[in-house]
Amino acid sequence: MNVSAVIGANVWNLRVAGRATQKELAEAARHAGLAWADTRVSELEHGRMNVSVNNLPAIISALRAATGIDVTIADLLKGTGL
Repeated sequence: MNVSAVIGANVWNLRVAGRATQKELAEAARHAGLAWADTRVSELEHGRMNVSVNNLPAIISALRAATGIDVTIADLLKGTGL
């Protein structure tokens, strides 16, 4: 599995654990500076988009805002071997 797919799976796990919808995460991502439509969250979670290292802080911020979970970079990279 590639790194982006693992990050996507971790985002899904965190979003579901925090009981947030894809729409809520997409809105939080827009507030964090990412130009994401609601469908972009699905693309990320299913490994259909490449994740830029530059976007990781905004993804973390969005997950924190949408879920209330204190997400860290380690949470997103869990299982990548990085």
